[in-house]
Amino acid sequence: ALVAPGFLATHCLRPVESEDKGTVGLGFEPKPGRDVVDVEGVLWIDTVPGGPRELEFRYTSLRPWVREHLVPWLRLWFQGRYPDASRMSFSRVQINESPFGGVLRFAKIPDMDDRWLISEWSIDRPVLGFRAGTAYREGVSVWPRAYPITLSGEVLAIIPP
Repeated sequence: ALVAPGFLATHCLRPVESEDKGTVGLGFEPKPGRDVVDVEGVLWIDTVPGGPRELEFRYTSLRPWVREHLVPWLRLWFQGRYPDASRMSFSRVQINESPFGGVLRFAKIPDMDDRWLISEWSIDRPVLGFRAGTAYREGVSVWPRAYPITLSGEVLAIIPP
């Protein structure tokens, strides 16, 4: 995926130093000016067995996506509970993008030369929470905030064909 023409056209690659002499890093980040949800991170490659070890990444430009896709659902939820929408105010969503991202770990498939798979993965994606307050005359005030929720998985066995 890192050498796909579409990815190379929209991302910058750079070498990343490792503390481990047997590992080299390939960093990637979106080219400047991209305002879509994207990823930046490092692919760590073991030089001795010659294959990928781990890919660490974090999402960039999440704020517009959260506003477009998660805030409308939160508004609908509140409108179902408080039908008088004219008495409802929503603050701008609060989001610190740094905790959103993940890691993919790779393993070589036994008895198959140069075949690798993602053996473990963990992704912290945004979920929208809120703080709300009500006042008799002002109605409902909502302060949405994005929080990470972790999704993960692991390959337990490989069954040969």
